[in-house]
Amino acid sequence: MKRNLNLCWLLLLIFVPVLIYLSFKSRQTFKHYEELRKDLILSEYRIKKYVYRFNRELYTENLTLRDLYLTDLNNDTVPIKSLVTSSKLIYRFSNQSCSACVADDIKYLRELGDSIGYQNIIIISDYENTRLLNIFRNSTGINFPCYNFTGSFNLSIETDSDIKKTPFFFLLDEKLKIQYAFLADEYPELNEIYFSRIRAFFRKGF
Repeated sequence: MKRNLNLCWLLLLIFVPVLIYLSFKSRQTFKHYEELRKDLILSEYRIKKYVYRFNRELYTENLTLRDLYLTDLNNDTVPIKSLVTSSKLIYRFSNQSCSACVADDIKYLRELGDSIGYQNIIIISDYENTRLLNIFRNSTGINFPCYNFTGSFNLSIETDSDIKKTPFFFLLDEKLKIQYAFLADEYPELNEIYFSRIRAFFRKGF
């Protein structure tokens, strides 16, 4: 009897650590599986997001923008066609856009302006009035021409299902033809690629 009891204790001493180890490994495996599942869901979301972005950019490319009437810093009405006597980079953002995102974009535009010329960049927002546009320009200390337009461009790229509208860029030539439409992105790498392409355009003209 005593011998059997000792054997039972021996088996317990052997199997309990094994069971604890297996239980620990099982929890680790489950945790790893959950992490992989979350990564997969995130990857699927990003793919859908970039397909959506690409479609919006693609369906904006080579369209002709109608001659919009903008409001300048002096509250005067200006047709956009009179401003675009040569190709210009247009940056469009909304007062509903993420303010940190706009600040990042302005930083990129400053750097870009140093290489392609500030006169080749036009900023168009949708503030309620000229006073707010002037406050924005003075607070950021930018040198770009700034205008207000509260309506829609009627472009695919500005159709946004999000509450906060995503800023976007495009090149506009003197015939108001759109090229290189691009939605601003939270990943700096994509923005850098886009702005490198814009620099090449102004250097080479294509």
